Amino acid sequence: MAGSSQAEFIRLSAVIAGVQELRAAVEQAQILWREQQRRTVLFVDEVHRFNKAQQDAFLPHVETGVLTFIGATWKIRVRTEQRAAVASAGLCYSTAWTPPPLTRFLNAH
Repeated sequence: MAGSSQAEFIRLSAVIAGVQELRAAVEQAQILWREQQRRTVLFVDEVHRFNKAQQDAFLPHVETGVLTFIGATWKIRVRTEQRAAVASAGLCYSTAWTPPPLTRFLNAH
């Protein structure tokens, strides 16, 4: 997926990753953009477990275009503290994602 979009791909779990790991991902994305003009995709599994501090660590960089954010969740409802992440994301609902739709999504963002 990242290879077909020529983007760097960073994968994190919201259960394990804290603010420090998110800031490191942002820093890596900034360096990659500054030095190679390559985009970075941040994929977060279990994104429904993010808290406000975790969201605040990366959302400003999604809004400025440093990161493209993809979150995976099995939850349908959005908690109040997660609304900022949802507002900054393009939502796509699917039972199973295959490479072609994901590639189209990445190329559009």
